[in-house]
Amino acid sequence: MQIGLVVKEAKEILEVPNDSFTNVGLLSYSKTNYFSGIINLEDSLITQIDPDVLVESLEGIRELKNYVNEQITHQN
Repeated sequence: MQIGLVVKEAKEILEVPNDSFTNVGLLSYSKTNYFSGIINLEDSLITQIDPDVLVESLEGIRELKNYVNEQITHQN
């Protein structure tokens, strides 16, 4: 199932070098496992989000996927 995310506002698009990424190993992120890393720039820190993990953590997503799969099965 394909899912899209709508972003209300994007201030800028950045190209970030690979050495700027840090894995999240902080205990405070244990309940928000969709945070996949931190991007460490000279003047700021940016939290990196894994969209697949974020979508899987949404309430009701399993039911929605089951419904879509059932509809696809009935169409075939």
